[in-house]
Amino acid sequence: IRIYVNGELDGLGDAVDDMFDCLKPGGRVSVITFHSLEDKTVKHRFANLTKGCTCPKNFPVCVCGNKPKAKVLKAVAPGAKELSDNSRSRSARLRTAEKL
Repeated sequence: IRIYVNGELDGLGDAVDDMFDCLKPGGRVSVITFHSLEDKTVKHRFANLTKGCTCPKNFPVCVCGNKPKAKVLKAVAPGAKELSDNSRSRSARLRTAEKL
């Protein structure tokens, strides 16, 4: 309820896109999420940046010319030591995208 009432997810997707647009090639944007809804939003935004060709599968040649814009690195979750020191960190995820 708190997330909805405070509108915490409203600008997250746009903020991720804006941060990515500010990067030079080779630059990275990293986002730490603490809730599954935040993580889902960031994960989907990053996934959209990695999509290339959007032509139908039955086209013999790509005509859209779309290229992937980013490479997404593996998400990092807290390790065993972090979890033992801080049990509230269990839901945290660090996601990173590198601009191509």
